Amino acid sequence: MLIAEQAHSPVAFCFAVPDLLQARRGVSVDTLVIKTIAVLPDYQNQGLGTLLIARVNEAAAQLGMRRSIHALMHEANPSRRIGKGFMREFRRYTLYARRL
Repeated sequence: MLIAEQAHSPVAFCFAVPDLLQARRGVSVDTLVIKTIAVLPDYQNQGLGTLLIARVNEAAAQLGMRRSIHALMHEANPSRRIGKGFMREFRRYTLYARRL
């Protein structure tokens, strides 16, 4: 997890974990799963989210990771725009809902 601060107060964070399912399959873990990225509204659209993703990917590469996955992003999620330069879509899912 990386946390960006301004005057000792958190303004953004990026949470990522190694893909431990690779280890379960008996292969070396070389993939990082970026789960959550968030930037406070006053700090959005300034490149902070993109910087955090870049820094997380750099740290992961130093640990031997060769790729990262940005997990389950809704089409309207602003995070898709944040990571656009770092990712390519490789799978799509349909989300169903039913009002109870």
